[in-house]
Amino acid sequence: MLVQHGHEFLIWGIMIVLSTLAYCAYLGAAGYKIFADCRRKYILELTATEAVLSVIDQSRKKQSTKMVLLSDVNYVEYYPYQDCASLILHAPYADMEVPLWPFGPQAQDVIDFLEGRGVHVINVQSDEKFPN
Repeated sequence: MLVQHGHEFLIWGIMIVLSTLAYCAYLGAAGYKIFADCRRKYILELTATEAVLSVIDQSRKKQSTKMVLLSDVNYVEYYPYQDCASLILHAPYADMEVPLWPFGPQAQDVIDFLEGRGVHVINVQSDEKFPN
């Protein structure tokens, strides 16, 4: 009977060690993601006709650019959460996510500009329905 309990303790011990290692791996990945986000530079260019987002990843020495024509944007999802505010511009050929948190107080200027150009901006915290 005592030997059987010792075997069960070993199994529980291994399960605890494995779950601890998995949690540490998760924390490491989350920490790396936060570090990588801090090393990115976001440049948003809005003109009367288009939105261009350039992301410069200083860690990997890469740059990517996305563009949508404002006339093609069906609607915009606005996520107003302070620590991760963002917009998602939905066009027939692309969905472009624009993080607003790097822009600080100028984030509201982006929303006002889009609304001024006739782009339908939907705050996800409101009860407004998304278009089909």
